[in-house]
Amino acid sequence: MTTGIWAYDKIANATRNYCSMPSTSQLSDDDLLNQINRYFRWELPSDLRPMQLKTWYQVTLADEDEEYDLKETFYNTYSVLGSLAYISDTSAYKETQIDVYFEPVSFYDMWPDSKDYTDSDEVGEPSGVLVYGNKLLFRKCPDDTYYVNFEVWRRPVVYVSGGTETKVYFKNNKDQPEVPEWGNMIALGTARQILTELGDDESIQRIEFMYKREITRITSQTLLWQSPRRPAPKF
Repeated sequence: MTTGIWAYDKIANATRNYCSMPSTSQLSDDDLLNQINRYFRWELPSDLRPMQLKTWYQVTLADEDEEYDLKETFYNTYSVLGSLAYISDTSAYKETQIDVYFEPVSFYDMWPDSKDYTDSDEVGEPSGVLVYGNKLLFRKCPDDTYYVNFEVWRRPVVYVSGGTETKVYFKNNKDQPEVPEWGNMIALGTARQILTELGDDESIQRIEFMYKREITRITSQTLLWQSPRRPAPKF
């Protein structure tokens, strides 16, 4: 990471310029910090989904426990659950790929809801899972402890003052996003967020074009991403 490139103070200044709000009387420093953190933590991983944020999310299934709730454990750390998943009877292993369904129709065509899946003939190692309504529904119903690893995108982190300590939000002027190249996109994305809330349609159109162009640029760089980078934090 190059010290001083796209630290928080530069991102904040760029955001003010894009919004044409150089004065704290127009946009306070605290409000700007909150807006940047909101975009960085919650919007960026959905709009970009970069390879740097790809990781695994493990679910532990218990005997006869066919449903798993994502709300308590997933969203504070992860943003998107992917369509690749593996099941194993050993923690952290990825042995057998299972089918991931995001539409109930396809899932229930394969696993009709009229059956009792806790019946002894219907239990076993799950081979399919429905992702719906913040819940995971497994079929077959587990007959033992199993570990399912899903490909996911985690939420990005901040390097505190350009060092090695990580936090989930910006706080200091020299805090840096884990990938410095995201700095201008963070500024544009935050500006778009602020202008949308203000209803400034003319400015939004200008920022939207620049924002999409920046995402395209970063996506192209990501595909060719081969130079050494500091290892991403392990969650």
